[in-house]
Amino acid sequence: MIRLTPEQQAFIDEQVSSGRYSNPADVVSAAIELLRASRSREFEGAIADIEQSLEEIDAGHGIPASDVIADARARLAKR
Repeated sequence: MIRLTPEQQAFIDEQVSSGRYSNPADVVSAAIELLRASRSREFEGAIADIEQSLEEIDAGHGIPASDVIADARARLAKR
């Protein structure tokens, strides 16, 4: 069983009474589909960011890992 806040229940009731959805289950199903789509876009965005980073590295615009590690060690040593 799912417990809703009064505000959530009111929103669902409003969606059904507006005629946009036939019943509360349809409202919840639509919300779940929107959440799935949102997560999918986030994942696709992360993949695009990784691909862009790899292209930049291939073009010689990256920073060698050894430099990053040396910088991190130097910063830690200052603490």
